[in-house]
Amino acid sequence: MGPGRAALLRAIRRHGSITVAARAVGIAYRTAWNWIQAMNAVAGRPLVAARPGGRHGGDLKGIVSHLDYLHSLGVTGIWLNPFLENNQQRSSYHGYS
Repeated sequence: MGPGRAALLRAIRRHGSITVAARAVGIAYRTAWNWIQAMNAVAGRPLVAARPGGRHGGDLKGIVSHLDYLHSLGVTGIWLNPFLENNQQRSSYHGYS
């Protein structure tokens, strides 16, 4: 993996968006997506997974991808609650369903 692709992965982790990361490293979104597909294929597992149209919140992959950062802050435990789908399209930012 060359320095451009490594920079793209770092930018994706920093910004949480392929579009913003591509802009930050100075490449077109299509180029970024092609690089991601190639890296995912070589790695044999997704290094980056797109979630188009996603709603507020996150997922376990997002938490796992930030474990090193959390550890650097001195975090020794993570309380995840609840594991319920919050599927209210109009008001799913807060609350439980």
